[in-house]
Amino acid sequence: MNADLNDDAAGSIFFFSKTNATSSPGYIVIDYDITFKEMSVNPRAGTLPISCGQWNNFTIGQSAVAVTSGTTLVGSSGIVLRGNDISNTTAAFPTGIAYGDIYKCVACATASTTLNTWTNVTLSTLLLNRDDIDTPVVIDDGFTFYIRYFDNTVGAGGAAIGFFSTLEAAIVGTGGNLLSSYVFGTTATITWALIVNASLVYNVTALTQSAY
Repeated sequence: MNADLNDDAAGSIFFFSKTNATSSPGYIVIDYDITFKEMSVNPRAGTLPISCGQWNNFTIGQSAVAVTSGTTLVGSSGIVLRGNDISNTTAAFPTGIAYGDIYKCVACATASTTLNTWTNVTLSTLLLNRDDIDTPVVIDDGFTFYIRYFDNTVGAGGAAIGFFSTLEAAIVGTGGNLLSSYVFGTTATITWALIVNASLVYNVTALTQSAY
């Protein structure tokens, strides 16, 4: 596993079209070679490495929660599953999600604001990057980050989610502001829901599972 997944596409390529539903963005042809260096798992050896590279779609956010600019996204106002997903149905976590799972996420910003309510906050005011001296974060289609599903002692009402700018920070569980690389960029009672395409890339406690 390459620690910097921005340099390792893992076979997934996203294209975002700004055209309307009846227009075509055209075609992209990719020519490549695949070389298998060695066998990495033995299906008969018992437990297998966690299955990575499978993409899921779900929505994370908060509903009517008072936040303060510069405070961590995790804590008493933990971020949880909410809202509708990209198919406009109630969002659901991937089957088998476990505490300590880390997902690489690609934001679906346009669908997020179209299908879900945003109150007292926008895509450009939600986050500051504490790892980069509180630089404002502009969330657009394709914005990439990592989330970690913390155990249920963190956050109110169950498991909380931390946002991280790098895989390393998510694994350690600390960013520029302890449990997150990002902090809130506004002070208000906010409601928001961010749709993401997410791929499991790591688990901090157990890197094997009994079956796919």
